[in-house]
Amino acid sequence: MKPIPFSVFALLGPFLILCISGSLLAGKEWTTKISTDEGSHVFGGPLLDEEKPWVGKWEGTNENDDTWRIFRRPNHVYTIEIYWKEEGKVTSFYGHGLWAVKDGKFFYCDVLDEQMDILEGWPVEVEGMIPHEDYLLGIEKIKSVGKDKIVTSAEDSGDSLEKKVESFQKGWIITYDKPDPIKEKQLFDRIVLARIRNNSDMVAFLSDPAYPAPHKLAGYWRISSDDPDDSVETYEVLRRADGTHTTISGDYGGKGLFSHSLWSIRNGRYYEAEFISADKVVSFEEGFLFWEKVVRVGDNALVTQWVDPERKTLLIFPLIVTVTDQRIKEFKSKALAEEAKKKSFSLKVLMQRIKESEKAK
Repeated sequence: MKPIPFSVFALLGPFLILCISGSLLAGKEWTTKISTDEGSHVFGGPLLDEEKPWVGKWEGTNENDDTWRIFRRPNHVYTIEIYWKEEGKVTSFYGHGLWAVKDGKFFYCDVLDEQMDILEGWPVEVEGMIPHEDYLLGIEKIKSVGKDKIVTSAEDSGDSLEKKVESFQKGWIITYDKPDPIKEKQLFDRIVLARIRNNSDMVAFLSDPAYPAPHKLAGYWRISSDDPDDSVETYEVLRRADGTHTTISGDYGGKGLFSHSLWSIRNGRYYEAEFISADKVVSFEEGFLFWEKVVRVGDNALVTQWVDPERKTLLIFPLIVTVTDQRIKEFKSKALAEEAKKKSFSLKVLMQRIKESEKAK
């Protein structure tokens, strides 16, 4: 497998055209299409018979003396550690991407770079997300596939030879040698999040039928946090069983301004994104889909945490903010209490508003 260093992405980005389509609907497996100057392919879906021999842990090298360790999973997500020489210096890449095999060709594309921070300015919070415009699709011809050996060929790197291993004995990738079920699911979630391109994609992720909103969390809630910089000490939320919630902050005596969001709990994380603010649909560019670690879920309390690496405690440790949702019997906000009685908002209403907004563009 020819490694694709991220430094190359920046050079090729202007010539790349990215096309994404995805589905998290019931009964359909998630897929995504990547199209670049190098070609295109739809990743995801069910594992094909011709792909089964490729699953597992492998160590490889090519005629350029590049070396790598790769773990290919049945869900078409791979984890890779690769090394190559650039101007006489050894360079490395640690990350994750999507792979596929079809019609005698091996397709792959890096999606997450573990040496990168969260992409600033992007509306979806994803650790290590490679910018869409910097994607590079790798396509190699398959020369032979055996039980323990795979040989492929590419114009710029010649033949690549991979040998199957029982386990990884060294390197960064050793942390994935014995997969943790929750971490594996969180990695897949990161891949899906990194593919989001619009509000409809956001809604698809947050309303995925595989992760229905816990009905016990529907109702009236008051939310507070121990964030020392939070100017709003508490705010109230009307949370619905369909995954929507309505918020009004600060002014309990007046009318206030409503915001409508979607929330989801999946694989130990709480996800949320606002879609309507002051009765206007928030554009994808102005929105933000974020996540927090779930600490506790109860009938009357939901506790989550998020880490701010920019702010420190005890000089060196990043600040950990705890957010507490407490169930209440009634709202202090008259406007929110009236909204709860009306029952005028729902997931169906939200999706219709978003659809109309996207059509108007």
